[in-house]
Amino acid sequence: MEDLLYTKDLYDPIEGESARSKDTSDTDWKKMNRKAVAIIRQWLDLSVYPHVEAETNAH
Repeated sequence: MEDLLYTKDLYDPIEGESARSKDTSDTDWKKMNRKAVAIIRQWLDLSVYPHVEAETNAH
């Protein structure tokens, strides 16, 4: 999963706000975070999905 997020430049949201660069706007950060969450959800097993379906933060 980490490799997939790295290849799509979506790893920063996993590391949290401390990884956010100063030039990243709030809108761009939220969008990147949402994309990371969506990719993670795609690869979850159906037995795990109900436990994280309401999650909106990648960190």
